[in-house]
Amino acid sequence: MTKAGTSKVFFDKDLMNYVDGKKIQRGRPWRTCKRLYILVNVAKLHWVALVVDLQRCSLVVLDSHLSATMTKTMGEVILPYCSMIPLMLKQSGQFKHLGENFTRKWMWTRTKDLCEQTMEGGNCGVYMLKLMELHIMNLSMKGVITDATMVYHRSRYAVEIFKQGMDP
Repeated sequence: MTKAGTSKVFFDKDLMNYVDGKKIQRGRPWRTCKRLYILVNVAKLHWVALVVDLQRCSLVVLDSHLSATMTKTMGEVILPYCSMIPLMLKQSGQFKHLGENFTRKWMWTRTKDLCEQTMEGGNCGVYMLKLMELHIMNLSMKGVITDATMVYHRSRYAVEIFKQGMDP
């Protein structure tokens, strides 16, 4: 990302290829999406999922352990996305229908009571993956993701990763 003057930001072609769906093997252009999912590590200690709602022009943090990170710290991590995402969309030229939503920072919220909160350290990564999976499918997260089900989810993801590596 480079700045030209004080009011213009330009993202390099490599980064903008993500918006066009060209960078990821199974990627698709963002203009065809309602939501984007971004994996975010907070302070090298905690994983959350960031949902970019392209229709509401807002961001939602899916968090399995609210007490692990203070809201102020979470804000310091998420706020750059609130500015960067609208600017990337504007630069792509594919989101003119969003109008004035390019000129402001998007708001963000953090989920509360979305799922049972983890009480065990080290589960936030698996929680985050499962939260994203269920959110994408618009399924309820209550009772599906608990500390007691983490061994099952870890094993399931390990098998899926192994199978993908074996798939020609």
